[in-house]
Amino acid sequence: MDYAEHVKSSVAKYLAKHLAESNMTINAMAKDMNAKGYLIRPTTLANYFNGATMVPGSNALMIADYCGTSVDELLGAYVE
Repeated sequence: MDYAEHVKSSVAKYLAKHLAESNMTINAMAKDMNAKGYLIRPTTLANYFNGATMVPGSNALMIADYCGTSVDELLGAYVE
């Protein structure tokens, strides 16, 4: 198993689900995150959403905290 691809895919799927459930765009999510002290650029979030970039640990923790989930869930630890 290619864990890097699994993580990128899992983060992308989680962000897509979160955006759909929240009825938000990537830009709106980034703006809301920044307003709440979670400093992230919309382009960075878009790269994670598109599976183009591996999310570093600090950003994974930040996104999970903002979304009210665990890093494990964000990274797809429970996906078979």
